[in-house]
Amino acid sequence: MRTFETLPALKFALLFVAGILSGSVFFISPFYSLPFILLLIVFSVFLFFRKTNDNLFLFPIALLIFASGFVKANFDFYISPGDSVKYFSDTGKDRDYKLTGIISESPVHDSARIRFIIEAEKISFNNKDYNVSGNIAVYIHPDIKLDEMKFPPDLKYGDRISMYGRLSVPFAQKNPGGFDYRKYLEIHNIYKVFFVKGYDNIEVISTENLPFIYQKIILPAREFSNKNIDRMIGGDEGAFLKGLVTGDRSSITKEMKEKFVNAGVMHLIAVSGLNVAYVILFATILFSIVRFNYTAKFIGITILLCFYVLFTGNPASIIRASLMGILFMFAFVIQRKHIFYNLASFSAILILMFDSKYIYDAGFILSYSAVFSIALFYKKFDELFIKRIEKKNFKGKKILMSLFIIIFTTLAAQIGTLPLISAYFGKISIISYIANLLIIPLSNISLIIGFLQVLIAGYSDFIAFLFANANSLLLTIQLKIIDYTSSIEYAFFYFKFTLFLTVIYFSVIFILFSGKMTILFRIILSAVIIILTILFSQNDNLNLKVAFLDVGQGDCSVITTPGKYNIVVDIGPKSRTGSGSEYVLLPYLRYSNTEEIDLLILTHLHSDHISGLDYILPRIKIKKVIIPGSNDSKQKSYLLKLFNQYNVPHETVTAGSKIILSDSTKLFFLYPPDINFEGEETEHISNLVMKVIYGNLDILYTADSDIDVENVLSHYYKDFLRSDILKVPHHGSKSSSSVSFLLNVLPEVSVISCGANNRFNHPSELVLNRLEKIKSRVFRTDRDGALIFESDGNILRKIY
Repeated sequence: MRTFETLPALKFALLFVAGILSGSVFFISPFYSLPFILLLIVFSVFLFFRKTNDNLFLFPIALLIFASGFVKANFDFYISPGDSVKYFSDTGKDRDYKLTGIISESPVHDSARIRFIIEAEKISFNNKDYNVSGNIAVYIHPDIKLDEMKFPPDLKYGDRISMYGRLSVPFAQKNPGGFDYRKYLEIHNIYKVFFVKGYDNIEVISTENLPFIYQKIILPAREFSNKNIDRMIGGDEGAFLKGLVTGDRSSITKEMKEKFVNAGVMHLIAVSGLNVAYVILFATILFSIVRFNYTAKFIGITILLCFYVLFTGNPASIIRASLMGILFMFAFVIQRKHIFYNLASFSAILILMFDSKYIYDAGFILSYSAVFSIALFYKKFDELFIKRIEKKNFKGKKILMSLFIIIFTTLAAQIGTLPLISAYFGKISIISYIANLLIIPLSNISLIIGFLQVLIAGYSDFIAFLFANANSLLLTIQLKIIDYTSSIEYAFFYFKFTLFLTVIYFSVIFILFSGKMTILFRIILSAVIIILTILFSQNDNLNLKVAFLDVGQGDCSVITTPGKYNIVVDIGPKSRTGSGSEYVLLPYLRYSNTEEIDLLILTHLHSDHISGLDYILPRIKIKKVIIPGSNDSKQKSYLLKLFNQYNVPHETVTAGSKIILSDSTKLFFLYPPDINFEGEETEHISNLVMKVIYGNLDILYTADSDIDVENVLSHYYKDFLRSDILKVPHHGSKSSSSVSFLLNVLPEVSVISCGANNRFNHPSELVLNRLEKIKSRVFRTDRDGALIFESDGNILRKIY
């Protein structure tokens, strides 16, 4: 293919990326890999001077490029300086570290905490100081008892501070469908998190310790821009504009982000290549006014783009667009013809040579996917539609062509990014195309006005306010459109592309856009591939699946029967930043393609079992709810109000109730008895105890039952308590799991749901010893993460 022969940068990029992907997974010691690269270089030079066959010469060159990517990834992903915080041990139980370092960005304040990144310098404990290097994500939470009447500390970028707190590795993905926070931070070269409780544990040692360009230019400019937008616009409109202009999304609420995702316009609140285009346009006009020659313009624009990259926090999309802009201008300076694919590929190579971890950065992937997709598919649309319009003469031709350019550019970008957006957000927005056509032109105008507002604010507040007022109205209109389009019924649906489906999708796309086959043949071939994919993707699982999700210090379990009947038992706790429903349960249900909950069972009404109900009710259909019928509390009244608000049928059950789902699947409620337990402290003695039977498999859910409840159960049910899986009572508390009760149950598997380093010291060593003595296999969510078991009614298997 002649076209591919003229794209050396693209070929280099493909080999280099393949090497990076391989090197990020497999590690080979530099003791072996570096001599191998040296040998390849010598061999390639030898073949070059021998003027041997081109194909023979190209093979070692291709292998050298691949090996270079492999070694680069090995160094970036696996090798760090000896004093890196990556290698420093986590804080032990009941012990704090003293961390000293420099705040590298403006701290973000919200109602629950202060968070920022610190360049670590020293860690101290046991009267010893250890010099360290690397970035740490810091979270400062107020001490509710001590800090109620105190203002948060006035921390700024460049402050050298010392803090007492707990150092730990970031949480990895502990539940299917959950967010891998550890991987996210590692991509950004952050390997540890540090938790501080109480404002008195922080001390500012000195100020203005960052390099001059950051301390005096970059960060002050960003802070001025954000404060100016907050002061003149504020609210959701201001948060939206900050995302457009500076890339700061810290003020955007979770609800607002969700609307942007549902409408398919999430890319708008991230600085993009369009920002760079406006910077180049502004600089070109400015330098033309002062009569710079082209070389001087090139140097000036390059400096300005470098500033803007640092100003926006180095996002991949801005780096990509800036590099492509610089390379494009440089081609004119040296009077060389440029090829788009080479420019894009070379910019990617430069970014990955700087840090190969960008290969997993969402912004990097989406940015290059959109760029290459536009380059590939817009050309086809141009040939089919726009060029035909060009040949005709009629009134309004230019307007129609401009409209078509916007329409087909948007469509071309979405073709390439659809599977990736689906993979990241677990949704496909049906309304996305229309929303983008409406919003993109308006957001471009807002972006230009936002730039002008910030630039003019340094000279005239009055004129800046005029721009801000006009923009505020425009931003409000955009948010109204997003709010409306995201709330339309069937505006989006939940679907996550797998790697297999992504390959199938792009195969079909390239077949449809291929010019070497007839249209009819392309359509038939694509239809056959889609039908076969659907047929082979059918999953007729005839086993029962039970998942114990890691929601921290709380309970949440999901049972899926062979008939696809979905039962959720408790929904977990709530923290300052969200609930188990939001971060664990709902993502798991989406991951497992569960569209509705047939039965929600709330074993009792403590917050670590029912929090986040107000979040999940409007987001997934719940056909029926069961709660214990023996306690009348304020919490129960609140729940009943929620059920009525969302028209969710509910009922109370007591001992003796049962639900027969099929001949092989039955639910028996063993507790509480049909009596009224009064008071707020009766939840543990009035909670639901349930036994699930599927064939010969028995699962016993005990909620937070204490020893008194266990004695009642043992007295009345005896051998009926015998189970294969025991959800250990009360998170493994010493107030539960009595010897007599465990001897009645004799579980093959015991599951303890508890949070890491919880303040209750769950599970108790006493309980763990008892379970060991009855030879039960113990699994803990704090250590093992989510636990998923599957059974055909006879054999029990752990599958996650």
